[in-house]
Amino acid sequence: MAAKGAPHRAAATRTRRVLEARLGDRVLVRVQDPVTLGDLSEPEPEPDVSVVRRGSPQG
Repeated sequence: MAAKGAPHRAAATRTRRVLEARLGDRVLVRVQDPVTLGDLSEPEPEPDVSVVRRGSPQG
């Protein structure tokens, strides 16, 4: 896997800010956190950005 340098972190941060501004409190925007997908995810994937519905097991 490629290293996560400054441009990568900046892009993830900008993406998070845009999503939070547009979606508000309806969702939780997570950056580089593990995501549980039920029994199908061993090991848990760590996407750059994930949008999670508030009130879900992930949010």
